[in-house]
Amino acid sequence: MNGLFAFLPGKGIVIINLTGSGRIYDILYSWKVLKIIILLHMKYFVFMSLFLVFACSNFPSDPLDTTKNATNGIIKVGYTENPPWVIRSGNAPKGIEVSLVEDFADGINAKIQWINGAEQVLYEKLEKYEIDILIGGITDKTPWKKKKVGLTRPYITVEKSKHVMAVKSGENRLTVALERFLHSKRERIHQLVYP
Repeated sequence: MNGLFAFLPGKGIVIINLTGSGRIYDILYSWKVLKIIILLHMKYFVFMSLFLVFACSNFPSDPLDTTKNATNGIIKVGYTENPPWVIRSGNAPKGIEVSLVEDFADGINAKIQWINGAEQVLYEKLEKYEIDILIGGITDKTPWKKKKVGLTRPYITVEKSKHVMAVKSGENRLTVALERFLHSKRERIHQLVYP
């Protein structure tokens, strides 16, 4: 029976046709039927609630505890020079993405371990889970997105190029935290890119 249940005081349950004709199929006057329907729905609701609580208790996933370890700890950030996004400068790099990663690290009370290298080498380190984040003016067109690396959602579009940051594949909690941070800094990012 396709219909919508509606309770009418003193009348019982009315089943209304949802096919568009508007006809009332039936009126059930039995409180026993009402109690059975409510009991079945409550059991189903309790079961599904418990299932969702236990199935999703560790979502988004953090299988290697990257976010847990980075919070109040160290986050390893690989960088490759690509001005104005990343500019190599002495011991610590500078640039738009460097500033963003530093603010993100401050937000989770993490220290940054900067790792400089060629793009190919850094992507391989990311694949092997040796670094947590990779920056360097990366766009969503990177050929590495088909490999074992994750990418954030684009945080700004410049000249039709959607900029992203690369992260460890499967470390969804880190990706979600970084994406939320980048989303919250939209105005600041726009000011950094278009001063």
